[in-house]
Amino acid sequence: MKKCDKQDSHTFSESHIKQVKPKLANPKSQDFTNFDIYLQLQISQQIFHQKYSNFNINEGDAGVIRIHQKLYKCATPFDINLSLQLGFRNAIDFANQFSSFRTLTGNNKKLVISEYGLGSLLMDQVFKSAYTTNDNFWILQNESFLHPNVVIKSNQAEKDNGSDRSHTEFVNYLLQSLKKPFKDLKIDNQECMLLKILLLFTPSYLKRVKIEDTDNLIPRCMMHLMNHSMNKSPDDGIVRYGEIVLLLGSIRSAVKAYYNQTRNSVLFNISNFDFFIKNCLVS
Repeated sequence: MKKCDKQDSHTFSESHIKQVKPKLANPKSQDFTNFDIYLQLQISQQIFHQKYSNFNINEGDAGVIRIHQKLYKCATPFDINLSLQLGFRNAIDFANQFSSFRTLTGNNKKLVISEYGLGSLLMDQVFKSAYTTNDNFWILQNESFLHPNVVIKSNQAEKDNGSDRSHTEFVNYLLQSLKKPFKDLKIDNQECMLLKILLLFTPSYLKRVKIEDTDNLIPRCMMHLMNHSMNKSPDDGIVRYGEIVLLLGSIRSAVKAYYNQTRNSVLFNISNFDFFIKNCLVS
């Protein structure tokens, strides 16, 4: 398994965000009804995740399970930390595509990313989970997994701290509130990308930082999502569209559950996270 390079361990600050140089849209030439630039960025991030996949695992190793002829490893604190690193950095790159985010103060950017970063991470994970495994597995970006009844414990203290119930409830919550509807609705990459934009521009985080929708992106995004759903499901596209929009509430609730898990679980304990991640999270 590959580790993050040392240069990735920077703090979250306005100066750090300015160092991120994603390919930005040209507002003079871009048709904002065309979301291809955001879709391509999302796909490139998904491809990049493969760099960190669990290639060096063997059947019979602790926590390794074969699912559909492929080996997956039970997630450890290292995998949770890695998934958060990837998730927050991907979210910053995605948000930086929009000038209304780039012009926020450093503190307001942090408030936005504290919710949006986890929401974007969960969407990447549920999209991967819905199409790669059966109903009981939640897959991280590096293809390690969470399961309600499986967790690797390194010592007796972990066995006695009562976190098993919390882990089971948290993973079951992700499976029922996110994976099941994503799978039932057959959410595709384009719909996942549109949900990320809507999540960014319709926030619910602390102090409710306002990201100005100077390009009327929200109504354009909603219209594009509705048209896409109608084309995909002519018989029930409107109903399906409504169910997709309702997923935004489920994603926000899952973000809150994730924060709670950092206080209730050894696996997600915030002390396991590096400084960059701790600085992205709301304390």
